[in-house]
Amino acid sequence: MTCIEIINTFGKITEHFKGSEFKCKCGCNTVKVDKQFVERLEKFYGELAKLPCGIKYVYINSGYRCNKSSQSIKGAFIGDMHNIGAGADLFAIGNDNKRIDAMTLCEVAQKCGFGGIAVIDESATWSAIHVDDRQREDITYANKLWYGNETNGKIYKTFKGQSKYTSQIWADEKAKKTIKAIIEIEDHKYSGLLEEM
Repeated sequence: MTCIEIINTFGKITEHFKGSEFKCKCGCNTVKVDKQFVERLEKFYGELAKLPCGIKYVYINSGYRCNKSSQSIKGAFIGDMHNIGAGADLFAIGNDNKRIDAMTLCEVAQKCGFGGIAVIDESATWSAIHVDDRQREDITYANKLWYGNETNGKIYKTFKGQSKYTSQIWADEKAKKTIKAIIEIEDHKYSGLLEEM
């Protein structure tokens, strides 16, 4: 069972996002956005601000989709991440007034912990992506992790290393050392990886 906390106001819901940005585009103007999802988007915004290009704004192209809207969009369905208020399609503009490329956005989204991430446009800019919160324990969804390209069907195991800003994106991640260990206790052998703490 999906159990999420919904925000349904048009006003400001975090430092950089308003509820109205997530309203359904079919004309019903319903706003439905999950609190944890928009908090993760705020973290995403903060991570983009650390890049050399900075961040001017993140534009939500498509947030909530009502049942009618979900039934009219190819690939969408009632109960998908947009329909429950935990998914969005977006692009971002850097401080240089240029769109931030999709692979950079996807890589930052992965760092922020989104479970569903995809490139969604075929334009020359390759700058629009989908993000969602399917990975959460409180959301019931068949595939808890999906990284892909909706335009060509390509599936990615990771977006890490796909952008020109990879070293900056992951700079604060401490490189941990791992070793394979074999331990023998009372004539029983155990093996596994040990990670530096």
